[in-house]
Amino acid sequence: MSRDSGHKVELIVPQRGTKKRLLDLTQANAQLILDNYLRSRQRQELISSKALEDLRLALHMDKTPRRIECYDISHVQGRYMVGSMVVFINGAPSPKHYRRFKIKTLTESNDFAALQEVIERRYRRGIDERKQGKEPLDFGNFPDLLVIDGGKGQLSAVCARLDDMGIQFPTIISLAKQ
Repeated sequence: MSRDSGHKVELIVPQRGTKKRLLDLTQANAQLILDNYLRSRQRQELISSKALEDLRLALHMDKTPRRIECYDISHVQGRYMVGSMVVFINGAPSPKHYRRFKIKTLTESNDFAALQEVIERRYRRGIDERKQGKEPLDFGNFPDLLVIDGGKGQLSAVCARLDDMGIQFPTIISLAKQ
């Protein structure tokens, strides 16, 4: 430490008395906080694992979905369309993987075509990442489960685009209001 600071550094560790008791209490409190944090984290992981297994069974999937991607299209009165991608890894939100896609090919509101554009751009970028051997992979990590906000039309549009691209797609579900 003296070498790093540029001057002599001396550490004094109390051996007895009030300061020693305070140091011991601080150390015990820190250990309790760490233990509570680790137990809470372990409990949350168990809950997530159970939920993912329940999801796997409900959707008749072969394996538990590790990466889930959810897609939605938003616009302001039919203009300024954007697609959103929200990612969950092992059941927990992963905000660093969230993405927003500006819709580039449409001039008017069309949720089906907008979803197709977003999905195509996402998969093309992932394929390019894999070809280039980029590590760590971002888009190159493909999802085990796709969740599309919309009904049968949106689901069909996404499936058709993946099929056109020759991609063996994962389990795909759509969420509709009814």
